[in-house]
Amino acid sequence: MKKWFLTGSQANRDFILFFFLVLFLLLFFPIQAQSAAENPAEFSSESVGTREPVGEIEEQKMETTLNLIPLEKEAELWIALSDLLDYFNWQSHQADSQITIKTEDKDLSFGISEKEFMGTSLQQGAQKLKEDILLGPDLLRLIIERLTGERLHYLSWLEIESQTAAAGEKIQAEIYLWNISGYSRALNFNSGQNYEIVLLRDGKEKWSISEGRAYTMALREVELEKGEYRVYQDNLRLPEELAGGPYNLSGWMVSQPAIPLNSWDINLN
Repeated sequence: MKKWFLTGSQANRDFILFFFLVLFLLLFFPIQAQSAAENPAEFSSESVGTREPVGEIEEQKMETTLNLIPLEKEAELWIALSDLLDYFNWQSHQADSQITIKTEDKDLSFGISEKEFMGTSLQQGAQKLKEDILLGPDLLRLIIERLTGERLHYLSWLEIESQTAAAGEKIQAEIYLWNISGYSRALNFNSGQNYEIVLLRDGKEKWSISEGRAYTMALREVELEKGEYRVYQDNLRLPEELAGGPYNLSGWMVSQPAIPLNSWDINLN
């Protein structure tokens, strides 16, 4: 009789390999099980989709935006030069119909009622309004590009009816969004939510407008035509359990990239 472990047949070689494989599994896996029991895995907060700190928007995902509110005159929208100067802490000088804006290292001049600036035709240039100067969207965009090097896409603004309220009361809010990029732009959303507004105290979120609201979970693309201006209205119902004192109210459009809004200091009685 042949001894199977000494023969060179294919069947015997396969049986030997199978034997050592079973032996390896019996010896190795008990060691792994014991190691896992002695060192249990820890859950990572990142693995369960934690929410990013409220109010923080990644810089690489932020649109180039100015938080300024437009003025309406003769059915057209304008930006006050005084608001622009305050925003950047710039200075200006006027000589006859010529306006000069002064920054720390640059000067830029333009004329009132001029129809062209930096080689670009202006549908709305600049015009005088009492003690201020009104800037059209194309002129504003070109001024920003020349003095800061940034291409401006939107003007966005969060407006509230009052900076004083009581917990449990409603605060009426309006969000203004104006496409002044000079061309059509698409806003991409991950859900039916258009914007987020949050109430902060000492940098910590105490309330958000999305709490308790349901939004459709669908990708959306919203087209804003050149010069298109949109207004979103909402009522901010603040929880009754909020403690009195100072808070900060801020927000952003939740498009990708995000469009930041301005913030307000408010006081709850």
